[in-house]
Amino acid sequence: MALMTIREFIEKKFSPQSRPTRNTMIDWICRGHLKGYKLGTRWYIEDSELDNLGGGDTQGLSTDDIAFAKKVLGAHYTPERAGKLARNLHDDQPD
Repeated sequence: MALMTIREFIEKKFSPQSRPTRNTMIDWICRGHLKGYKLGTRWYIEDSELDNLGGGDTQGLSTDDIAFAKKVLGAHYTPERAGKLARNLHDDQPD
């Protein structure tokens, strides 16, 4: 398992138009959407996560969810990745 900084992860994973903030990435780590660790004062993400913001499909998702996924994923958008991202975010919503 290799680790990369949040900045490195963002630069490799997201297009410039859709890059999330550092705080968003930390929130995703804390919610379990990404495997990451805080070592001292720095946050790191496992490099295996470069391919893990995907999976699933857009069936049953609202147009708002799909639009949000396109914005977040940018050039890395696929229906499968959009589906997984939207479902993960909705899983955290209280009932």
